[in-house]
Amino acid sequence: MSEKSGSPLNNPPPTRNVADDVVVKNINPTTTTAASTGRGGPKGGEKGRAIAVGAIVKCQMCGREQKLVFRYGTPPEWHKCTWCGELQPADGYRVIAYGLGLPTPLAPHEVKAREAGLGY
Repeated sequence: MSEKSGSPLNNPPPTRNVADDVVVKNINPTTTTAASTGRGGPKGGEKGRAIAVGAIVKCQMCGREQKLVFRYGTPPEWHKCTWCGELQPADGYRVIAYGLGLPTPLAPHEVKAREAGLGY
């Protein structure tokens, strides 16, 4: 015959403090961080959002100007020219302008339309 093993009857169940089980969360909507809400923003040691800067560059293959936008201090390693489609290192472009709020360069057909007064 098999015997059932169990805890001895003279061993009381462990007693726990009820206050240890309750986790009190003090959530104030004005003090929630962007990281806790999942909307991005500064993480651990970061100081804030990335600053987007632009550069107007001239392609060495086709000679046309285009605008690159990237994070401040980290230019892209490679870029595909929008006009000729050649993939080349970003240091292969000749930089014409660099900064914030640069305008998008006009395409050759847009320049001709504006010179002709077509109001392109």
